Amino acid sequence: DEETQSLRIQILEAVQEKIDSRIDIHDFRIVPGRSHTNILFDAFVPFDLEKSEKELTEEIIKAVSGIDPEFHCILKIDRK
Repeated sequence: DEETQSLRIQILEAVQEKIDSRIDIHDFRIVPGRSHTNILFDAFVPFDLEKSEKELTEEIIKAVSGIDPEFHCILKIDRK
C-alpha cells in the first residue's frame, strides 16, 4: 500500500545517507503492534563494504530508530 511504500523509501534514504548509498532493501513489511511497530526487511549490501554483519545491523537499526523510536527493526543482511 501507499503508506508502506512511503515508509520503505524513507527508511532506504536514511540507510543510504547514514551508511552507504549502494545499500538497497527488499521484502519490506510493517507489523504494527500496541507498544511498537516491527519493520522487517532484507538489506542488500555490497561485498566490498568493509563492515561486519553485526556493525551493519547495528547501524541500520540506529538509522531506522532515528525515524521513529517506536520502530523495531528485524532485518537480514544479504551481500551482493
